[in-house]
Amino acid sequence: VWVTKPVTYESLIQTLSSSFGSTAMIEKCQMELHLRKRRRDESIQALYTDIRRLISASYPNVTGLSAEELGKVFFMNALDEDMRNWIRGRGVGTLNGALRLALEHESYTLAQETERKRKKTKDVSEKDIQELEEKLQKLHFSQTKFKAAKTRRNLPNIPDTEMEPPTP
Repeated sequence: VWVTKPVTYESLIQTLSSSFGSTAMIEKCQMELHLRKRRRDESIQALYTDIRRLISASYPNVTGLSAEELGKVFFMNALDEDMRNWIRGRGVGTLNGALRLALEHESYTLAQETERKRKKTKDVSEKDIQELEEKLQKLHFSQTKFKAAKTRRNLPNIPDTEMEPPTP
């Protein structure tokens, strides 16, 4: 940096404060807070912690219930639309309340997905077993008919082991 006038302590502090001071840091944290979205692999608790940190850094003079309400707004904006609407439908007022409902929603959603996968797997398994039983009945019926026809026609004696289904 080329300086054409002498640098005083006050001008140096002013220059450093404008670049790295609390005002610049507050603006940076506010921007982060406004743009914050939950990442795909991020836990709800980690999002909550980060929103709380950004609220403290962005609005250092806001505390108590006001900080909770402000945090709730930014926390809910960071969530996906489905979860956000579900939480809004329950009329939550604070950041801690939004966290509790978000965790509840996520648990409920995961339980539904697990049940759906379990049920789908169970249905497929039962269907496969039923199909195999039907095929075995048809095979048994065919073997019985073959034995009866062999007996009526006096076909050469074919060992029963050749009529058994192959073993895997």
